[in-house]
Amino acid sequence: MKKAGFAGLVVVSWGLFFGRAEAQPYTPITNVASPTQVAGFVMLPTPGSLWSISITTGGTAGYLMVFDSASVPSSGTVSPKNCWYVAATSSGSYQNVNGALSRFNSGIVAVFSSTGCYTYTPSSTAFIWGQVQ
Repeated sequence: MKKAGFAGLVVVSWGLFFGRAEAQPYTPITNVASPTQVAGFVMLPTPGSLWSISITTGGTAGYLMVFDSASVPSSGTVSPKNCWYVAATSSGSYQNVNGALSRFNSGIVAVFSSTGCYTYTPSSTAFIWGQVQ
């Protein structure tokens, strides 16, 4: 009968604890921007991460909302993943210096609404840009 040594236990334990390492595909961070002033903008039509988002508004104050979706929502009651107030004729940027703001399972859509965070009233007076992955 052969006895297992300590080194054998370490290898087995290491493999059980950490699992098998698998190669992950690399997706670069991409800059995206709305082509003109818009009310809604599909930043990424597939699952991914939002690294930063910026907005410049025209003469209308409102709310920048971000959705986990592959398409711009219809006007009315909505449930955004993120929402920020933006004053008229101003700019704002939102980012996390430690990594992505959020992970999105369906896609990343940004809209600008002239009403609150849970009611989408499209206002085509914002230029939206950001970084997605």
